[in-house]
Amino acid sequence: MVALVSGIRPAEQGVSAGLLCSACGYLLVQPRQTMCGHRYCVGCVDKLFRKSDQASCYVCEETLCRSQIYVDKAAEIDAFQTLIQCPESKNGCEWKGQLRNYLISHRDQCNYTPEACPNVTFGCKFVGAKCLLASHLSAECEWRVVACPHCTTSLPWTLLENHKESCPEQQKGRPLHCKVINILLPRPAGSEKGDDSKSVAPCPFEKAGCQTKGETRLFPDTHTHTHTQIVIVSGAVVQVEKETWEGHLEEAQQMHLKQLLSLTLGLESRVGEGEDKNAQFKRFVMEKLMAFAGLVSKGMAPKELEEKDHKESSCQGKIEKLEKTVCVLNGELAKCVSQVNTLRRKCAQYEQVLHDLQSQNQVPGRKGEGPKACQLASTDGVLIWKIKNFSSVLKAARLGQKTSYYSPAFSTHPFGYKLSCRVYPNGDGAGKGTHLSLFLAVMKGDYDEVLPWPFSQKVTFMVLDQVGGRHLTETFIPDALSSSFHKPRTPMNVASGSPQFVQHAQLSAPNSPYVQDNTLFIKVMVDTSGLPNP
Repeated sequence: MVALVSGIRPAEQGVSAGLLCSACGYLLVQPRQTMCGHRYCVGCVDKLFRKSDQASCYVCEETLCRSQIYVDKAAEIDAFQTLIQCPESKNGCEWKGQLRNYLISHRDQCNYTPEACPNVTFGCKFVGAKCLLASHLSAECEWRVVACPHCTTSLPWTLLENHKESCPEQQKGRPLHCKVINILLPRPAGSEKGDDSKSVAPCPFEKAGCQTKGETRLFPDTHTHTHTQIVIVSGAVVQVEKETWEGHLEEAQQMHLKQLLSLTLGLESRVGEGEDKNAQFKRFVMEKLMAFAGLVSKGMAPKELEEKDHKESSCQGKIEKLEKTVCVLNGELAKCVSQVNTLRRKCAQYEQVLHDLQSQNQVPGRKGEGPKACQLASTDGVLIWKIKNFSSVLKAARLGQKTSYYSPAFSTHPFGYKLSCRVYPNGDGAGKGTHLSLFLAVMKGDYDEVLPWPFSQKVTFMVLDQVGGRHLTETFIPDALSSSFHKPRTPMNVASGSPQFVQHAQLSAPNSPYVQDNTLFIKVMVDTSGLPNP
């Protein structure tokens, strides 16, 4: 069976109320039927009996027992074939189909089902339709993986700007800041007069931002410090003359100080941002480590293992004593079970005796009681039921004093099906408060073993017109899959029929032809054609 689903309604408004849960009002999933004939989802049944094994029906308020709740396969099949619209239609899903197809395939394939971002563990809080997740991961998520445009390093988008500041490939393309270039260096040792000597030297403040680089040429016809310097700055060749490193350092003091200050401030900013990122990363790592430590609980310290072994050995003796005690209790429990079974059999015999006595004495019924007469009212499949003082009966039903009544029992043949009718004057289920509800109940008969099952004869309900003969009529054919029409295993099956048989307005209207002298006549006809003689 598929997992439970709640909140699903039929796509069409005309779906029978019998396929909706009597508690939540949604389409039945794993339906259960009560002894009073109402249907609930299995989840709503669990809520109904959460505190006790007894509860009151939400519709008719009859007392229900958990042991008297039955699986309703017929309703489940009908619900599976019901046309529904995807619950995510409010988000744009246009799928329609049977409930069975939704549970088996579409629910897992729907692109509008809400789904969290895979980077939720890193702090992303995005939750949206499945079809929007791809665009979020590619363009919106702060923790999406991107490549550095300079060195192609893969890293989260939120760390890209910090990476760019320290990217080695980007540093190569930065413009030079220091405009003073190529300071004179002394002639290299061992060089001879008349030879050109070259030397390249960076500025001592190179790491602070000064990009001074170049080569020094000493001409062979002079031993002075005058020289020509050639340097490439931002792609241009420049020739300048300087005398010593000291000259450059004196002239560029203010510039070097500014470069050092800028470098210091930049480092402080990056250190602060790095500390924040480091703190976040540490918290993330600690959470993962704690979760991992919970899973790897077997990795204990040796001392803890020794203590655990000691406790286990000390508990072993106690366990053996408890096992002996349990064996003794099991023997006593077996004796008690035997006694309980004997008492149950005796109780069943007493209940049967009481039931027979009640049937013989025809005790006036209380709410939920079965038919009062032990003799059959008819044996030809036709019942005419006279209900006197109808206004008092309807008033009592509206006040909740007595909500339903059983007709005398009748049968389709002296050796045929035994039947009874159950009427709810103030309605039941979908007709409660507005209609008179009428149901047919199959009773346990003396000849059930030789009759064909399930009961499938056409049934006609009538409210007789006592003036003009224009009777109100409704006909139905029993559902062969419903347990209501299977061979009874209890004195009476759950009644099934028409919850909206007659409107109250038709019965309570002035000079109503259906209620004369405060009396109502109900006629039930069962088509006996095609039934074999037992």
